[in-house]
Amino acid sequence: MKTSILELEHYIQTAINSVSYLATTVEELSKIENTIEPTLSKMVHSINDKGEFALDNPLYPNLTGHGRLVKGKAILREMQISLDLMAYFKVARKLNKDFAWIYYISKNKFLTMYPYIASSKYVWHYENSFKDVWQLALPKNNPNKALFFTPLYVDGAGKGLMTTIGKPVYKNDEFRGTLDIDFTVSVLSQFLDRHNLQDGIYILVNEKSEIIAASGLSEFNDKKVFHLDELTSINLRYDNESVMLEDYTFNMNSLKIAPWKLYYYKDNLSILSKAIIYMLFILLIIILLFKLRRLMLSLETSRKMMKKLATEDALTGLYNKRYFDRQLEKLFTLKIEESRNIGLMMFDIDDFKLINDSFGHPVGDNAIQQVAKILTQTLRSDDIICRYGGDEFIVIFPHITIDNLSAIANKLREKVYSTPLEVGQKSYIFTISIGVTIVDKKLDINVDDSIRRVDKALYEAKKLGKNKVVDLMDINNISKGKQ
Repeated sequence: MKTSILELEHYIQTAINSVSYLATTVEELSKIENTIEPTLSKMVHSINDKGEFALDNPLYPNLTGHGRLVKGKAILREMQISLDLMAYFKVARKLNKDFAWIYYISKNKFLTMYPYIASSKYVWHYENSFKDVWQLALPKNNPNKALFFTPLYVDGAGKGLMTTIGKPVYKNDEFRGTLDIDFTVSVLSQFLDRHNLQDGIYILVNEKSEIIAASGLSEFNDKKVFHLDELTSINLRYDNESVMLEDYTFNMNSLKIAPWKLYYYKDNLSILSKAIIYMLFILLIIILLFKLRRLMLSLETSRKMMKKLATEDALTGLYNKRYFDRQLEKLFTLKIEESRNIGLMMFDIDDFKLINDSFGHPVGDNAIQQVAKILTQTLRSDDIICRYGGDEFIVIFPHITIDNLSAIANKLREKVYSTPLEVGQKSYIFTISIGVTIVDKKLDINVDDSIRRVDKALYEAKKLGKNKVVDLMDINNISKGKQ
């Protein structure tokens, strides 16, 4: 019984960890939502005259909701954040295929769910706001922002009886919604079946004495909600102890990580007759402990993968725009406090559209990857190199002068020019235009001002004929870079 309860707690802990990681991810993305472009969320549309709306694109987790569809910037950005969670949802479910659904519910009356399900089969509608999966997340019912476990309910998307593990999501102290993972009664019962090595009867119940899973209990099924006293005549009054009754050996354990109890009982004759077989199961338990270790390693790999997805550009392996924004904000603050020299370099590939149109997008991707490789080989180890979007790159240089920055930029420009792009049997020479500047606390009230100035320098480099470096120390004082 001890091994069984440990296996069960670890199994549930994987879901709790996933919920916590995903909820934290939503909260972190919410902090930078003003920088997020609502691309997919603009495709959300009304689907009927009841005020319901959806995205309905099988390539993404579906977004559905109810109420009048208002496409304000704040709503669209929150919707976009929820859709951006698809990559994280995929990783979590790949690591545990027993998760029935993974989803984010917003206080703005929409839900984003993975795996995909069409709005013709399921829509987050008004009546759902009265169900436990939403009510248990609300501040008035959950002032401590705690993890919650719902009673049993029938899945509106057609997967039968299930329970939900959820966590409220906040932006600072503002309630935003809830992040949830569902388990079906069927899947939980299958888990108990796999660990019922002594052929006894396992019953997993929640705070309302609802049976959320069972193994060896012949009358039990997942078609209706059963309560503990409906399916057993055994007096289950003992807590956290093992006792031997006249005909049965009985044990009950409360889970430490969930408000559930696991009951186990078996007739004594069966225990005696299978004592030898039970000893053989010890060997299997040892094997299961090794599996637990692998599962813990998989969970740590998942955490690292989620962190990587949040900061790294998939095509180049460089840092992404979100990481850049956070790092520049930190360094900008340090500059004000410690008068550090911080350099910025922004550049893009000249006539990049022509490369795509002439050779195709895969060749365009190769050009971007080639530039990324040159960047990592050319720049210093403490320089923060980011892909800003498309063919545009941006680099932060801590502790640098404008002269050194311009020299590095020209070296990079010349290196790109002298490294042809291989296209089939031919080579194609392409160039980059670069804008550089030093963050200036007299000119820059915030980081956006610094970015606007370096972007202005890049614009001037383009105007001067491309394949140029332009230094911009002041928005009205532009110097031409050398070719």
